[in-house]
Amino acid sequence: MDVIAFFTLLGQIGLLGLLALYVVSKRTTIPFVKQFFFFLQRNGLWIAFLIAFVSTFGSLYLSEILELPPCTLCWYQRALMYPQTIILLVAAVRKHVFVKDYIIPLSIIGGMIASYHYFIQRFPAVAASCGISSESCTTVYEYYYGYITIPVMALTGFVLTALFTILGTRFLNKSEREVNVNESK
Repeated sequence: MDVIAFFTLLGQIGLLGLLALYVVSKRTTIPFVKQFFFFLQRNGLWIAFLIAFVSTFGSLYLSEILELPPCTLCWYQRALMYPQTIILLVAAVRKHVFVKDYIIPLSIIGGMIASYHYFIQRFPAVAASCGISSESCTTVYEYYYGYITIPVMALTGFVLTALFTILGTRFLNKSEREVNVNESK
């Protein structure tokens, strides 16, 4: 689980780095930054697919290999992440721009559930029961780096998947507009 927590931390650092680069790119024109964002946009759907794929198999690793039983909220998050892997693969291969109409709502709902899940892990007194036969949703197996738990890993996956889906579909939208302009000439 240390490796998954480490990649979660890297994803969060990368997210903050992207935000900083975005702010810098709005204030100045540095060719490298523009090229970097173009690369991310051009490959955004593939990156989003990779994040969803790693998130899916990371959760299966936790439950099937490490034998950490998923609680009810974990199952809801899985139900929202697992289909994204297939949807994003098809969208990346076929260059479907409308994939964001499916991925963004799944990621927002999944992120909200993951946020609530993390909240009740931190403040178990406010949690309602997850069910009679399920693992407690307030169970924390370990805090990595002082704050990373399984719901934080899921939240990071949902945020990054949504972000790269948006970047990837922006690129496809630009490409589509350029093709339409060239065809009309």
